Amino acid sequence: MCGTTIEPPTAASSSQDPVQLAITKTTRSDTSVSATYQITSPIKTEMLNLSVRPTPPTILLIHNATIAGFHRTTDTIDGSPATGFPIGTRPYAGSLAIDTLCPNATWTQIWQNPAEYQLEIVMSRQPTSGQRTAPPASYITDPLTTAVAPLPQ
Repeated sequence: MCGTTIEPPTAASSSQDPVQLAITKTTRSDTSVSATYQITSPIKTEMLNLSVRPTPPTILLIHNATIAGFHRTTDTIDGSPATGFPIGTRPYAGSLAIDTLCPNATWTQIWQNPAEYQLEIVMSRQPTSGQRTAPPASYITDPLTTAVAPLPQ
């Protein structure tokens, strides 16, 4: 993951999307950075299947278009059935933090030049209301939607 780019196909989330991803707040300390995000929909009847699969919301620290840090997940599928969240009537909100820096990156270096970095949250594009489709087979690239924010100064 370190030093690579986010594999296509990716598309920045926009107000035209039926399922929208946005970073709403960023915070920092000397040794971390985090982001609060929302998943919403302009379609009042839209439901988000939780958990989001195959790629749940994931935070990345980007420098010169490559991954410089990330959140090390311990995410497992426990066999529980998916539940629906009504994103058409209220946002689904979450928070993620960068907890792992790649080699050659230090918090001191990052905070000396925060404008050179950005936070990016990626997740699988979600099927919209109506018949749900299964996640793509493992040999098919996972289409991603992204939201980007500058590091807090």
